[in-house]
Amino acid sequence: MTFRFPLRRSAVASVVGVMLLGVASPASLGATSSSDWPRYLYDLASSGSTTESLITPSNAASLRLAAGWPVKGGGTISTQPVVANDLVYWGAWDGLEHATPVPGSSASGWATNLGQTSAAGCDPPTAGVASTGTVASVTLAGQTSPRSVLFVGGGGNNSTGGGSVQLYALDALTGAVLWHTALGSSPSRFPWSSPAVYTYTGSSGAQATSVYVGVASFGDCPLVQGQVVQLDAGSGQIQHTFNVVPNGCDGGGVWASPTIDQADGSLYVSTGNPGSCTSAEPYAEAMLKLRASDLSLVGYWQIPPSEQTPDGDFGAAATLFSGTVTSSGTQRSLVGVPNKNGTYYVFDRSSVGTGPVARLGIANPGDCPQCGMGSISPSAWDGTTLYVAGGSTTVKGTSYPGSLRAWNPNALNSPLWGVGMPDGPVLGAVAGAPGLVAVGEGSYTEVLASSSGSLLLRLPVSSIGSSSPATFYGAPSVAHGTLFEGDTQGNLYAYTVNNQPPTAVASASPTSGVAPLTVAFSGAGSSDTDGDTLTYSWDLNGDGVFGDSTLVNPSFTYTKPGTYTAALRVTDSYGLVSNTATVTITVHHQHRR
Repeated sequence: MTFRFPLRRSAVASVVGVMLLGVASPASLGATSSSDWPRYLYDLASSGSTTESLITPSNAASLRLAAGWPVKGGGTISTQPVVANDLVYWGAWDGLEHATPVPGSSASGWATNLGQTSAAGCDPPTAGVASTGTVASVTLAGQTSPRSVLFVGGGGNNSTGGGSVQLYALDALTGAVLWHTALGSSPSRFPWSSPAVYTYTGSSGAQATSVYVGVASFGDCPLVQGQVVQLDAGSGQIQHTFNVVPNGCDGGGVWASPTIDQADGSLYVSTGNPGSCTSAEPYAEAMLKLRASDLSLVGYWQIPPSEQTPDGDFGAAATLFSGTVTSSGTQRSLVGVPNKNGTYYVFDRSSVGTGPVARLGIANPGDCPQCGMGSISPSAWDGTTLYVAGGSTTVKGTSYPGSLRAWNPNALNSPLWGVGMPDGPVLGAVAGAPGLVAVGEGSYTEVLASSSGSLLLRLPVSSIGSSSPATFYGAPSVAHGTLFEGDTQGNLYAYTVNNQPPTAVASASPTSGVAPLTVAFSGAGSSDTDGDTLTYSWDLNGDGVFGDSTLVNPSFTYTKPGTYTAALRVTDSYGLVSNTATVTITVHHQHRR
């Protein structure tokens, strides 16, 4: 694996965002709700798709920034936002892992420093938290009750990192470190991979919960021995290690994240480029199937030389899905993953070692995904359709720097639809919700209709007008009626459809007097909890018809005696209308002598 950044804009997180993983099963997550997004790519199968339907094709165009957002971090955000406990968990390259209350929540946030890695001559030269956390309900060693725990990779060679790659278990509610385990020396090694948490039945018949994470080089400077590590979730004790290449050799870095098939207790992981070794390295740049209970090898398939590209890697988590592959085929359990050579490989899960059952062309090959070559973007599966993204390609005769395509797994000969991305390659994972798919491409988050690929909303980074705008390397996520995504300048965005109506407050002075009476009104006390811009509509003469004035502070002269009910309504920038606020004005006859 090599990061290459000869770009006008920093590009590392592109690689990072794709390497992380998603939400675990009910057995391993316990307290999370269906509206959460508790891990990278949402679930153990790395489907990348939630079932929450608060954001829909009909209301997606009304998504807008929540009040107080974006929140700001101290470095590139390449992690996928994870949502549980009414908190959004996200790491940044300043070394901090954050928990920020979701919009409208009264939960208490926190930030914990997990360390940074720096190495002169590497690209990037410095990175912090690039591993997306996983929230799970776990009983720690020596305790009797489960608690909400955030598992996340960190460490590094600064004073906080302590000179080692670390897997941390943090109290998900406070950020306190519960345990941490060293996985190798820093800065040569780095935890690009995001952990998966899985509860299974052990050889003794008892339930056991383990954490799985990959280890890779910081940036091939130097290349190191790739590994998959299994740890006890309660104590952090290392249980098993799978070495991708033999001891004394380097290569096969695991910067993608594990995907787990709960049907047979197997773990899928893809690996990076081979290195130097006196013996063969058949597990490098390969798809591996391991037994989750002990990391023993079940099967593997390596990219053949004829399909390799220089510095080729599998850099994305694999996606589990099902289909017949061809219209005349039989139903199969499938697993798919893209490569930097621009091909998306589909395997029959029962026979990974026999090679792909389908190859989908998705991008032009090359060693620099952030330059638009190949793909390191994990796909999404919504139970019916597979969504695959990547770098530069041609869609309907036009060349684009990136693309998103939808595939019917029962007919993989051609896509259902394809959409070119005009601003840049898709580097982070595809995120799905009922009727929707979302991706980050260049400096934009795009929300599309999953049925047709039609664009529903295009959201720019806050620095879009600058000479050096931020870009998106991490993946979006969808939870609590909100779309979250972080950019390379440390901005974490929250776009929500949970719009609250504004509140109208009207006042007047004077409220009584003799005719003709001029009254100064004010709507300045009106407010909107979402921070939207307000427009004002007054009924000043009391006839029930609004529109007498649209000023915040109008005035009106009453020429005839009587009692008048003046009223104000305010409307937010998304068309939601407030309550009606009223003020009673009493106008008396002028006394004559």
